Amino acid sequence: YNWVYEIAIGKNISTSINFLFEKVYMYSSYKCVKKYLLERLGGTKDMPKKPPVHELKFLKLSPNYFELTSKLSELGCPNHDINQYAQHVCEAWFRLGEQHLEEAKQLLHVGCLRAAYSRAYYAAYNASKGTRYIYKGFVSLKGDDHGKASTELPPDFPDVANWASTISVLYEHRLHADYDNWSDTPSTYTLQPNQAIKEAENFISEARDYINNKFGMEL
Repeated sequence: YNWVYEIAIGKNISTSINFLFEKVYMYSSYKCVKKYLLERLGGTKDMPKKPPVHELKFLKLSPNYFELTSKLSELGCPNHDINQYAQHVCEAWFRLGEQHLEEAKQLLHVGCLRAAYSRAYYAAYNASKGTRYIYKGFVSLKGDDHGKASTELPPDFPDVANWASTISVLYEHRLHADYDNWSDTPSTYTLQPNQAIKEAENFISEARDYINNKFGMEL
């Protein structure tokens, strides 16, 4: 794969891999090429790795992992593990979003519409949480984070204004589904349950592409 490495030099890792995949698929699998490039370009140090302590303790010890890595760098201490731990946390939230999405589909199938609305929102919410965390270095672990799920998406996130609005709508539907049982409640829904689930699924797909392309992850 030396020729692969030579082509990749000077390019963004994820861009190089996407480009080279089209060129070498007949000779080797995508994962083999990606592994080789990451090793040669120093990318293996940024692959997700479970922290040596519980994830919540890691979040408390490093409320902003960007600041922590910067401080360790100034002290001349190795810090690449922090990025790996942060990617693990990001992935954990993202996988939770995917689980909520699958549960929303199952709930819709058996006619549990309120629960389907709720899980659809939480699918998008956790994907947003993982995205915001890996981008900013921190997120709130309290209830106020629900308000930030839409308003604090990365500014370079694709079609960010539209997705912010979509997450807000999903949140409103979740509130109606969880707490309201009035005579006019059915009329307050602007999305059908299947539409809410589809919006959440589309957001997760967009967030996955964003994280993978920007941070070299493989969600």
